[in-house]
Amino acid sequence: RLTVGERRFILRGNGMHGWAGDARMDAAIMVAARTSENMRVHGTTESGGTINDMYQLRGAATALDAAALGCAIKG
Repeated sequence: RLTVGERRFILRGNGMHGWAGDARMDAAIMVAARTSENMRVHGTTESGGTINDMYQLRGAATALDAAALGCAIKG
């Protein structure tokens, strides 16, 4: 599970990786990341352990803009 600000998302996954279920969820995660202060990843490992990581999103909007610009220039 991914929590970005107050929004919760259930991700699809296979072992070590997780991703949005569709393009609409992916876009919603990006919008939430642009406007939230933090994001938390919750999950369970294959061996039954718990994952509970938190990431600060200060500067995320600027980084997302820079990535989009970089991709547009190379596109």
